[in-house]
Amino acid sequence: MGLAIGALCIGSIGLAQNFWQLIALQIVGVIGAGMYHPISTALAGREGRFLEKDVLPKFLPLQRWFAAKDSAIKAVTVTQLAELDGGRHTLASVNVEIDGETQRYFLPFSAVWGEETLSFGAPTLAYTLAKLRRGAKVGALIDGAFDATLPEALLAAIRRGDTVEADEGSIVFRGNDLLAETLDGVEALETPHPIGVEQSNVSIMFGDTLILKF
Repeated sequence: MGLAIGALCIGSIGLAQNFWQLIALQIVGVIGAGMYHPISTALAGREGRFLEKDVLPKFLPLQRWFAAKDSAIKAVTVTQLAELDGGRHTLASVNVEIDGETQRYFLPFSAVWGEETLSFGAPTLAYTLAKLRRGAKVGALIDGAFDATLPEALLAAIRRGDTVEADEGSIVFRGNDLLAETLDGVEALETPHPIGVEQSNVSIMFGDTLILKF
């Protein structure tokens, strides 16, 4: 039943008469469709195909950083690159086929847990892609840029100089001397939050100290 409702809502997105109807159809659709797995399996198999075929082609044109809003999306392919923080975050690339060309985007995914993450009014609801379930625990698969713990995890990896092994190579995190000088003596940074302005990327601010760009 949930999958049928989700498919109906997602299929009706083109009939939305205004922005808020479009957002409501997207949210109900992805929650109804649901992916009842941790991130790694939610991005693979039948659930991954549903994400690529039905969810992301509707989600991507709503994002301000998506460059082909006026073009028809022919296909979307998600490639998992690496996991962070024990699998809470997955770094991924998304290939989008449009009018004879392929555009590639970096799109991190995060798991946020709790029934409240799926309730109307939840802070990350507009960035929710699917419902997750692990045993009795439920949560949401969201655009990781809007989960404060992902920018914190990325910054920590950069400061440590981590290298994360991936299927087709390694992801290397490296900071420079200016970053080290900026953070020297800083005991704690403010909670990161996105800049609410139109840009071709997502910029995350750590107070007045740092900006992390996706």
